[in-house]
Amino acid sequence: MENSVDDGMPDINATYLIDYWVELKVCENEVKIRDVTKLLRDSQIIWNYRRGKVGALVFVVVRYMRFIVMYKFNPANFKVDNPTLSYDQLAVVKKNLAFDWQLFTGVIRREICLHIQKLKNYIKS
Repeated sequence: MENSVDDGMPDINATYLIDYWVELKVCENEVKIRDVTKLLRDSQIIWNYRRGKVGALVFVVVRYMRFIVMYKFNPANFKVDNPTLSYDQLAVVKKNLAFDWQLFTGVIRREICLHIQKLKNYIKS
Protein backbone atom coordinates (compact mmCIF):
# COMPACT_ATOMS: atom_id res chain seq x y z
CA MET A 1 0.00 0.00 0.00
CA GLU A 2 1.39 3.37 -0.97
CA ASN A 3 1.41 6.34 1.36
CA SER A 4 -1.26 8.90 0.42
CA VAL A 5 -0.24 11.46 3.06
CA ASP A 6 2.90 12.84 1.41
CA ASP A 7 3.85 12.18 -2.20
CA GLY A 8 7.31 10.65 -2.27
CA MET A 9 7.41 9.57 1.38
CA PRO A 10 9.09 6.14 1.82
CA ASP A 11 7.13 3.00 2.72
CA ILE A 12 8.65 2.47 6.17
CA ASN A 13 9.48 4.83 8.99
CA ALA A 14 11.36 3.19 11.86
CA THR A 15 13.45 4.07 14.88
CA TYR A 16 16.64 2.56 16.23
CA LEU A 17 18.32 5.26 18.32
CA ILE A 18 17.25 7.75 15.61
CA ASP A 19 14.47 8.02 13.06
CA TYR A 20 15.09 6.52 9.61
CA TRP A 21 13.15 5.78 6.43
CA VAL A 22 13.09 2.82 4.02
CA GLU A 23 11.65 2.77 0.49
CA LEU A 24 10.87 -0.72 -0.82
CA LYS A 25 11.03 -1.52 -4.54
CA VAL A 26 10.66 -4.60 -6.73
CA CYS A 27 12.42 -4.82 -10.08
CA GLU A 28 11.67 -7.75 -12.37
CA ASN A 29 14.02 -6.59 -15.12
CA GLU A 30 17.47 -6.53 -13.51
CA VAL A 31 19.28 -6.54 -16.84
CA LYS A 32 17.75 -3.26 -17.99
CA ILE A 33 17.56 -1.48 -14.65
CA ARG A 34 20.82 -1.18 -12.72
CA ASP A 35 20.21 2.47 -11.79
CA VAL A 36 18.14 2.65 -8.59
CA THR A 37 16.84 6.10 -9.55
CA LYS A 38 15.03 4.55 -12.54
CA LEU A 39 12.86 2.72 -9.99
CA LEU A 40 12.03 5.88 -8.05
CA ARG A 41 9.52 8.56 -8.94
CA ASP A 42 10.81 12.13 -9.15
CA SER A 43 8.77 12.95 -6.03
CA GLN A 44 10.61 10.18 -4.14
CA ILE A 45 14.04 11.48 -5.16
CA ILE A 46 13.03 15.00 -4.14
CA TRP A 47 11.64 13.73 -0.82
CA ASN A 48 14.89 11.83 -0.14
CA TYR A 49 16.93 14.93 -0.95
CA ARG A 50 14.87 17.27 1.22
CA ARG A 51 14.93 14.92 4.20
CA GLY A 52 18.54 13.91 3.66
CA LYS A 53 19.86 17.47 3.57
CA VAL A 54 18.40 18.10 7.05
CA GLY A 55 19.99 14.96 8.46
CA ALA A 56 17.49 12.13 7.91
CA LEU A 57 18.70 8.64 7.01
CA VAL A 58 16.92 7.24 3.96
CA PHE A 59 17.45 3.71 2.62
CA VAL A 60 16.12 2.03 -0.53
CA VAL A 61 15.81 -1.76 -0.64
CA VAL A 62 15.32 -3.27 -4.10
CA ARG A 63 14.28 -6.85 -4.69
CA TYR A 64 15.58 -7.93 -8.07
CA MET A 65 14.83 -11.38 -9.50
CA ARG A 66 18.03 -12.99 -8.15
CA PHE A 67 19.21 -10.68 -5.40
CA ILE A 68 18.24 -7.93 -2.96
CA VAL A 69 20.22 -4.70 -2.80
CA MET A 70 20.25 -2.06 -0.09
CA TYR A 71 21.16 1.56 -0.88
CA LYS A 72 21.55 4.63 1.31
CA PHE A 73 20.71 8.11 0.08
CA ASN A 74 23.72 10.42 0.44
CA PRO A 75 22.63 14.07 0.02
CA ALA A 76 26.25 15.29 -0.12
CA ASN A 77 26.61 13.57 -3.52
CA PHE A 78 23.29 14.79 -4.95
CA LYS A 79 23.41 16.28 -8.45
CA VAL A 80 20.19 17.34 -10.18
CA ASP A 81 21.47 16.14 -13.55
CA ASN A 82 22.69 12.79 -12.10
CA PRO A 83 20.82 11.77 -8.90
CA THR A 84 22.26 8.24 -9.20
CA LEU A 85 25.44 9.53 -7.55
CA SER A 86 23.55 10.09 -4.31
CA TYR A 87 22.62 6.41 -3.77
CA ASP A 88 25.39 4.36 -2.16
CA GLN A 89 25.11 0.57 -2.42
CA LEU A 90 25.49 -0.92 1.06
CA ALA A 91 24.66 -4.63 0.79
CA VAL A 92 23.71 -7.35 -1.69
CA VAL A 93 22.08 -10.68 -0.83
CA LYS A 94 21.43 -13.49 -3.30
CA LYS A 95 17.78 -14.54 -3.24
CA ASN A 96 18.56 -18.24 -3.50
CA LEU A 97 19.67 -18.01 0.13
CA ALA A 98 17.33 -17.37 3.04
CA PHE A 99 16.86 -13.65 3.49
CA ASP A 100 19.64 -12.43 5.74
CA TRP A 101 17.85 -10.15 8.21
CA GLN A 102 20.95 -9.98 10.41
CA LEU A 103 22.96 -8.55 7.52
CA PHE A 104 20.40 -5.86 6.75
CA THR A 105 19.74 -4.91 10.38
CA GLY A 106 23.51 -4.88 10.95
CA VAL A 107 23.97 -2.53 7.98
CA ILE A 108 21.25 -0.23 9.28
CA ARG A 109 22.74 -0.20 12.79
CA ARG A 110 26.21 0.52 11.38
CA GLU A 111 24.88 3.39 9.25
CA ILE A 112 22.95 4.80 12.21
CA CYS A 113 26.08 4.73 14.40
CA LEU A 114 28.10 6.46 11.68
CA HIS A 115 25.33 9.03 11.26
CA ILE A 116 25.19 9.73 15.00
CA GLN A 117 28.98 10.17 15.06
CA LYS A 118 28.76 12.69 12.20
CA LEU A 119 26.05 14.58 14.08
CA LYS A 120 28.19 14.64 17.25
CA ASN A 121 31.18 15.94 15.26
CA TYR A 122 28.96 18.59 13.66
CA ILE A 123 27.66 19.75 17.04
CA LYS A 124 31.22 19.96 18.44
CA SER A 125 32.43 22.14 15.54
